Amino acid sequence: MISLSIIVPIVNEQQIIDRFLAHLMGLEQIEKAEIIVVDGGSTDDSVDIVRRHPVTLIETSRGRARQMNAGALQARGERLLFVHADSRL
Repeated sequence: MISLSIIVPIVNEQQIIDRFLAHLMGLEQIEKAEIIVVDGGSTDDSVDIVRRHPVTLIETSRGRARQMNAGALQARGERLLFVHADSRL
């Protein structure tokens, strides 16, 4: 059972997304969570970088609310946590 879905909307985050996802993977509590990255049409290497990580990638049109809603629709967790790639937990 997944207790937490972490939803990360991104657009052109190639400079920080690898470090951010590595940060999330390093958290001890992450075992019971799923990570959903929702790309809003990046034109840099963000999507390729995300694909190197064991996360769910969704591609949708740009718009933070649209991206977060798309992530929420795919989420299987009891709780949703929306977080940006420039954050730390």
